Amino acid sequence: MNKMIIFYHHKHPQFSEQDAKRLISYIDDRLDCCPFASRKGACSSCKLHCYKGDEKALIKKIVNYAKYRMILRDPILMLKYHCFISKKK
Repeated sequence: MNKMIIFYHHKHPQFSEQDAKRLISYIDDRLDCCPFASRKGACSSCKLHCYKGDEKALIKKIVNYAKYRMILRDPILMLKYHCFISKKK
């Protein structure tokens, strides 16, 4: 997720470095508190949503922008990500 946020930041100058760092910190904090962290795949497939409304919308926007574009940038990472997601479903 961090690489997706950084990728999004580089392609969208209005999304500042400060915003990117704040969002990465927010995600790390939420994952630390997640009761299902060791047993689940992506947060999108989780029954309990830990993110607040604004952050959830921003994360969804970043993932939707970056997920297919990242295939060209880091194909091995994205292959691992998609295998991880499909394995956990």
